[in-house]
Amino acid sequence: MSWTRSRRHALQQAVTTYPRTIVDLAGVPFCDCTGLSALMAADRRAKERGAVLRLRCVPCAVAWLLRLTHTRDAFVIE
Repeated sequence: MSWTRSRRHALQQAVTTYPRTIVDLAGVPFCDCTGLSALMAADRRAKERGAVLRLRCVPCAVAWLLRLTHTRDAFVIE
């Protein structure tokens, strides 16, 4: 998962603007610490606002990263 500044900014903007943001991860073959950091920062921002960030279609590689880093419970996963 390549997270450029513009994607990170777009995700932050979405959770700031909408009460519910769904991130569809279908087709994401890999997620590194940069992508995880972006997701966690967006989730924190959403929670600060009383909004929800949901992850959808989480592939095995990303699910493995969430389990490995003990961050799985930080997210609402559909």
